[in-house]
Amino acid sequence: MHLASVPDYVIDKPTQSLGGALLSALGLTLNWYEGRTGWLPGGWDVLWSLSIEEVFYLGFPLACLLLRDARWLALALAALALSLPATRAALADNEIWREKAYLPGMAAIATGVLAAMAVRRWRASAREATGLCVLGAVGLLAVLGWGGVLWPLLGNGTMLLLTASAACLVTGLHWRQSHGLASAPRGTAWLRSCGRLSYEIYLTHMFVVFAIVGAFKLTGGGMRGGFWWYLALLPLCWGLGWALARGFSEPCERALRRRWLRPRAPQPARADPASP
Repeated sequence: MHLASVPDYVIDKPTQSLGGALLSALGLTLNWYEGRTGWLPGGWDVLWSLSIEEVFYLGFPLACLLLRDARWLALALAALALSLPATRAALADNEIWREKAYLPGMAAIATGVLAAMAVRRWRASAREATGLCVLGAVGLLAVLGWGGVLWPLLGNGTMLLLTASAACLVTGLHWRQSHGLASAPRGTAWLRSCGRLSYEIYLTHMFVVFAIVGAFKLTGGGMRGGFWWYLALLPLCWGLGWALARGFSEPCERALRRRWLRPRAPQPARADPASP
């Protein structure tokens, strides 16, 4: 689309190039590339988070092999998770890099890993699980609804409140489900499917957004009726994500599992030495 000069997809900054963007995306450094050269078009920009996540996924097994003990691993993850305000504050002079640097992003992932380790090690009571859900929900609502008040008070600590609240909510919901207290409300299947397709929707939604915005401009629509365009945007984003999952992501996952996670062949039974 860049080579075809399609609007909204052309990399036109003098400090950027198609080759540079492509190599940085494949080399898991696109966030770094944007921090040095500026924002890329929206379709490319969404790849910044993959750079952080994939580097974490490459390094995490090495950390497990190095530390070997779950207690040491938990301490290392906790230190990384708690470093979020400090690492983000250290990058205040670069707006893009502050939002997309490796360490702050990995700190958020570390919080999720700690939550996963917690639910494997402990089992909370139904009341404790519900309390954790309430605590997480209140924290998220505070950040989303009253961020303008929290940021002057907490600064970059607001991001730590955000990640900790999300971990509390997910952990509490998991424990509630283990007690048989969680059930999917009627009419939410479409919302849950968006969760299952979240990666595919995230990586492709800008294609739909740019198309809808282009159609909006061509029709001369006013902002008063802009809300109605979302009614078309949301199902189209879901549909493109679903198509990518069915046609690419899921077949790739099945192929990788067949190749690397094949069950071991059963060992032949050893002869009983007492048998004739």
